[in-house]
Amino acid sequence: MEMFHSDFLFRKVAGDEIFSQETYRQRLYALAEKDGQHILDVSVFEDTASYKEGVVLSYHKIQKFAPIFCYAGREGFMVTNQLRPRSQHCENGAVKFLKQCIIMIQAGYQAEELLVPVDSGYDSSNFIKTLSDLEFKYLIKRNLRKENPRQLLDSIHCYETSKQVRPGMIVYRGIRSDRIPTNFPKYKGFMTVETIERIVLANGQTLLIPSIELDSW
Repeated sequence: MEMFHSDFLFRKVAGDEIFSQETYRQRLYALAEKDGQHILDVSVFEDTASYKEGVVLSYHKIQKFAPIFCYAGREGFMVTNQLRPRSQHCENGAVKFLKQCIIMIQAGYQAEELLVPVDSGYDSSNFIKTLSDLEFKYLIKRNLRKENPRQLLDSIHCYETSKQVRPGMIVYRGIRSDRIPTNFPKYKGFMTVETIERIVLANGQTLLIPSIELDSW
């Protein structure tokens, strides 16, 4: 959100009422709680009051399936999908599904090269190695639960130049090439890290303890 605060077209479409990123997040959460049956995660199928096989109570406390989807191109053409139990982790069977998707895309979609973007659920050595062996470009959001956030923060703060987006909001972006996935010694990729440190909120409120956001791909 912060990137578009000064964008003329964005402000016009939004009616000149541009709130902070935190405010938008809070209002979306409130809206979802108010009308949850209409605002659902695109990769989750709700099936409340059902006894279908594979429907499991999720951490949202809603009975759901957890299908996996594959889209191609900027147009978002559906290549294939797979209905899966909610209890199945997204990484389970992901390599087999990936290979199936690649075969179908190459057979029916003309492109000079392929870029495979996936979320943090597929941040695994096996998945990364498969993409590398297939010689495809890929963009994987890092799963930082097993990472030491403080070490990443310190490394980026020490070696990268900060950018002040606005008073009280500092952004650091950097690249690390020393991280190698487990059991993949020939890995040739790199990791990008972005940290956002807020000392003052957009409304002018000064924080006693700085707010830190950490993202990595």
